[in-house]
Amino acid sequence: MFAAMKKNFLDHLIPEAFRTPNCFALTTRDKDGKKLKKPIPLTRQETLARLSEINTNIGKMRQIAHKATIEAKTVTPDSDDARLLAKKCTVALEHCAKISVQNDFFYGSIHSSEDPYMMDRKHTRYAAQLDEIALALSSILKTLCKD
Repeated sequence: MFAAMKKNFLDHLIPEAFRTPNCFALTTRDKDGKKLKKPIPLTRQETLARLSEINTNIGKMRQIAHKATIEAKTVTPDSDDARLLAKKCTVALEHCAKISVQNDFFYGSIHSSEDPYMMDRKHTRYAAQLDEIALALSSILKTLCKD
């Protein structure tokens, strides 16, 4: 009887997933963003790998925004090139929004991390970078479309 009470008490204080070795955090979503019924443990390496994926996508978007900025300087408004660049910027903005949602989902799914400040810093930094990229792309669209 006391063993069962002790087990229930331990489960209440420290979830079973945290008693596994190398557990850095608990997550309520899998890698694809699908909601899980029960939180699963993540190692520090798995957490950093997911963060690295988001960071890589942000880097790609930064390159796209930089190329679009350079191309926007040479394009004349109301031309076919301008319309093509506007389409590219619109698609890039949509992709930027998807990365932002992925960043928010990952941040919102992490619970009881050993280093919660790291997760806060990464989420905030990634969100700021995505805002800068979106601002650059939307200013190009505003310049090209004038509507």
